[in-house]
Amino acid sequence: MSGTLSINYNLRHLQSRPVSSTLTCLGVALVLFVFTATQMLGAGVSETLKASGSSNQLLIVRSGSQNELQSALSREEVAIILELALRSGATHPLYWSADAVVLLNLEKQNQKGATSNVTIRGISPTHLTTQQVVRPPFTLLTGTFISAGSNEIMVGSAVARRFAGIEIGKNLRLAGVDWRITGIFDAGNTSFNSEIWIDAEPLLQTIRRTNFSSVTINYPNTASAEQAAAIIESDPRLTVTAAREDLFYASQSEFLSSFIIYLGAFISIVFSSAAITGSMITMYTAVANRRREIGILRTLGFSAIVITKAFIQESLLISIVGGVLGISAAALLVFLQVGTTNFQTFSDVTFSFKLSSEIIVRSVIFSIVMGVIGGALPAYSAARIKPLDAVRR
Repeated sequence: MSGTLSINYNLRHLQSRPVSSTLTCLGVALVLFVFTATQMLGAGVSETLKASGSSNQLLIVRSGSQNELQSALSREEVAIILELALRSGATHPLYWSADAVVLLNLEKQNQKGATSNVTIRGISPTHLTTQQVVRPPFTLLTGTFISAGSNEIMVGSAVARRFAGIEIGKNLRLAGVDWRITGIFDAGNTSFNSEIWIDAEPLLQTIRRTNFSSVTINYPNTASAEQAAAIIESDPRLTVTAAREDLFYASQSEFLSSFIIYLGAFISIVFSSAAITGSMITMYTAVANRRREIGILRTLGFSAIVITKAFIQESLLISIVGGVLGISAAALLVFLQVGTTNFQTFSDVTFSFKLSSEIIVRSVIFSIVMGVIGGALPAYSAARIKPLDAVRR
């Protein structure tokens, strides 16, 4: 007889050892939770920073700068950039913002003594219409937009949630000067939601700088932006990099996103070795307890391959159920927001967990691989049992 054993055969035996099957299943679920959650975390970082940029905008920084903090553009260079922007087909009126970026260390809420750097972005010109064009869509949750030339600041909602002392009317101290909070804005799932905005001119005067960090320019479409980038970079008066804004911000997430994903994969592999060992012990126990039954099946004509498939199938059932539980638990994390330091910008960024079909597929494949590895050796052991010896025992 070369037929196959039905799935009911495996289910019946799993039910006969509920404790060991459940514990093994929970071990797999824990591994898949960690594996899926870290991938979601890495994807969330990448998604947040990518969403901060637009394909029809240019972000210009000093050549060689890895981020805006490292960049410096003189007022003369900004003027040349804007002149080239007009010549290369920018929208009319030209929407742009020359920004000055610095960091401010703030204390976290409910964490006495714990601090983190927050990005302070000096924006210009400080007209609300301009910022609504060159930034991702944002809304004022409370308060008012900052006034030009004033010591007023507006704070992203992620900063207001995560840091102490962020309330309308209160002051933040920067470079020995008090800056009054006039508004709290929401920029959605973007890095701008983790920033504080100030008018660039009073900021530069306070920190005794004359150079801007970057220039952002809005174009009617992606083709115009890419054409303008080539013109700006080729001008001999400038030593700048003009990158599409979406690509620039995507590059800012590469290190942190990769670090989280690879660290999660490493932890998952370490945990999975324990889960696979538990699965093997469970399956070896099943083989030992069913030697006589296996001998009878072999005597009835079921081949060694059929026996092998049956035990691997049993291990797969445990692993897949555990995988579904782990992935389902990780999926609940999409309702959470977390914050961490982006190593490329040295500042705090808040983001959400991001679940995608690609992550689900990778997680399911990982659980299947765990099931196959955990059941392979016990299945091979079962297939080698000699029918007559097993029946006699």
